[in-house]
Amino acid sequence: MDYQVRFVGDAELPDGVEFIFVRLVDETFLFVKRSAVVATTTGHCDALTRSFNTWERAQWVAPRELIGA
Repeated sequence: MDYQVRFVGDAELPDGVEFIFVRLVDETFLFVKRSAVVATTTGHCDALTRSFNTWERAQWVAPRELIGA
């Protein structure tokens, strides 16, 4: 299943949360804090990598198992 990525301000998600998936009836969105995509240290966006890995795991497990992932 595909998802759309939306970048949001830091105040749009709770403290300590860099990204969140929201699945609606016929669409899925990934909301990512803009500050989480700054790749100044490693040259990679670790938050996007972690969110993609979470998405891949979600295809194989029940949603309640992902809480705290």
